[in-house]
Amino acid sequence: MHQSSKQNLRLSKKKSKSSEIDPICATFIEWGKEFVNRQPKESTFGLAIQAAFSETKFPENPINGWFREIFQKVLLSKDSDPEKAIICLLAIQGLFFMDFLQMDALSKEQTLTVLDNLRKFLTDDNKAN
Repeated sequence: MHQSSKQNLRLSKKKSKSSEIDPICATFIEWGKEFVNRQPKESTFGLAIQAAFSETKFPENPINGWFREIFQKVLLSKDSDPEKAIICLLAIQGLFFMDFLQMDALSKEQTLTVLDNLRKFLTDDNKAN
């Protein structure tokens, strides 16, 4: 079912060198802008997630404070470009939740390749400075 991760990521790398962005990424960016501006309770997916975790009070949960602290540290860090670091954290969280929710969009090999590429994304940035 999964193609080779190196093949998939090589293809996407070639596309990203052009001035156009991938249409799927463009669509997800617009979708992201849309969901940022609405309440989770207004979406079917939001309702499903809320139902699944109805006993968990996320705003009061200690993990929420921990995430705020981690994101704040990354934003203030001098070790990486803050925007790139946030992109990496969000990507890793996405990978985690896809795994947690048993959504198998990527194979284990593809996920490990993405993680290696995120490290390179930050490392290349540091070399340029």
